[in-house]
Amino acid sequence: MNSREQAARTLAEAVPALLDVYVETADPGTAESIARSVEQLAQDLLAWHDRIAVGPTRSPSPHSPAHRAAESAPLPSAGLRAAVRRGQLPGSPVTLQLAAAELNAIAGRIEAAVGGTAMADDANGARLLDRCRRVARALHQHSVLLRVERDRLDAMRTTDQGDQVLARVVRAERGLVRHVTATLTA
Repeated sequence: MNSREQAARTLAEAVPALLDVYVETADPGTAESIARSVEQLAQDLLAWHDRIAVGPTRSPSPHSPAHRAAESAPLPSAGLRAAVRRGQLPGSPVTLQLAAAELNAIAGRIEAAVGGTAMADDANGARLLDRCRRVARALHQHSVLLRVERDRLDAMRTTDQGDQVLARVVRAERGLVRHVTATLTA
């Protein structure tokens, strides 16, 4: 198997790995938006694989980045509001850190596979790897924020403080969705 075939195989193997990335944010609507974005990243990776392996044959996805950009960030769920008022913050910073690590590992495997081949100069591939790493960074940063806000919530003394935590988390989750969407449309 030549290096181009091996690189194409690595790209194909990365698709299910991307689809297995699990994200658990404070609000389920945010997690769903991020999951759809990661699915789009997998579809883009598969399209890159197809261009390399068999030439340009796939039509653009109906859920292309332009379509996703029109989506609005989800409103906070009643469950999130109720949980914060009870002094709990749903979501898991650990799963966000694991997702970020998985995305970085996938990007690293792809980069290692295509490095030294003609595909290394492919602008689509470079953009795809950059997007993968930028989404990973955003997920990691969001995990840090959730940890900090969870600590604040644990130390909360008044309902007003809980409302402030809720507001910061909602803003951060909306920002995360916008950032990921903007990253994938760049």
